[in-house]
Amino acid sequence: MNNQIIINNGLVFGIPARIYTLLLFIPSAFLMLLYGYAFFISGEETKMGIFLFLCGILVSGIIIFVLFTSEGIQVNIENKTFRPYLKTIGYTRGKWLSLGLFNYLSIIESRKSGRIGRVTTVGVSETSYNLIIMDKTHRNKKILKNFDTFSSAKLFADQLSKQTELPLVKYAPKRLSNSTRR
Repeated sequence: MNNQIIINNGLVFGIPARIYTLLLFIPSAFLMLLYGYAFFISGEETKMGIFLFLCGILVSGIIIFVLFTSEGIQVNIENKTFRPYLKTIGYTRGKWLSLGLFNYLSIIESRKSGRIGRVTTVGVSETSYNLIIMDKTHRNKKILKNFDTFSSAKLFADQLSKQTELPLVKYAPKRLSNSTRR
């Protein structure tokens, strides 16, 4: 049995941000090539040339971050820890949390809705299912993965429940006592 589970949730930035980033790449590459040539090869060292070359490098770093950053969850069964992570070009970062604080898995339905148009408003809604890990009160929770259908969420949750030995239960948060209620 493998003692590490990696749940990849995909890229952080959506398609529009990635397209705009690619469009930004063209002037950035031009700045780096033009002023890099002037700075390194021909020996023309102007303050503006150096500044624009460094701007090109900075923008290229932002482009790499936007295009190649993904997110997910790593679960280490042996150490009973997990971490939400961001991964950019092989470098993974995120804070490890103890699984001891989280006792259950659950699937909750998430609905997003909105309206399109000014005169004839059309309602649009989208339903998705979130697999969550939560504590015994069901108040402290972390989203592990988002699914389009309940059946795919249930199948994945059953597999994860067997691997982590965390029971899959219905989401039912405990009522707050009168002293903690606002």
